[in-house]
Amino acid sequence: MEVVEKIVYPDEITGFSTEEHRFEPYSWYREMRTSHPVYFDPKQKVWNVFLYRDVERVLSDYQLFSSKNDRKLSSFPVIGKEERSLTSMDPPLHSKRRGLVAKAFTPKSLKTWEPRIVTVAQYWLDQIREQDTIDLVYDLAIPLPVTVIAELLGVPASDWKQFKLWSDAIISPGSRDTYAESVKERSRALKEMADYLLPIIGKKEAVRRMTSSRI
Repeated sequence: MEVVEKIVYPDEITGFSTEEHRFEPYSWYREMRTSHPVYFDPKQKVWNVFLYRDVERVLSDYQLFSSKNDRKLSSFPVIGKEERSLTSMDPPLHSKRRGLVAKAFTPKSLKTWEPRIVTVAQYWLDQIREQDTIDLVYDLAIPLPVTVIAELLGVPASDWKQFKLWSDAIISPGSRDTYAESVKERSRALKEMADYLLPIIGKKEAVRRMTSSRI
């Protein structure tokens, strides 16, 4: 019986061998959409789809294309046997969990967060104000959304940089050469982030209960 590799390494999906290919992958996407819109990668043993209608079908038809599987991208850690991310769930559990998260991202909710998001953006602009050169992606575009998420979770500004370090360790892409070390680093970051967030969650829950009891 053939043993199927359980880990899909992001840097091996396309086979790009140079930074130029990674920076400008669009010609490859164009070629795949034209010549191989549905393509089986024999090395990774995965199916790739490149056309919108096919992607929409795969994402929406969870009975035929289930998100539950024993494989994962190496950049996405497994927190625990019963703890799965939204991307590895099917309805109805996926719908329930997503519904909870979606409440924080309605247009009305986000409108109330606009002043704080502006403050976060200003914080990162201040960090690079005195630099002679900047990398707009790494110095602003990458840390900004992570920091906004930290703010939504209740992480104070003094800990934003630490939260960013944990996030980087958890979602950073791995490779075959660095996989073992990456797993250790993710496990450490996950534990430290969980230990940090649990008291914050506890305080928020206590406030919620107190507020509910007064109504």
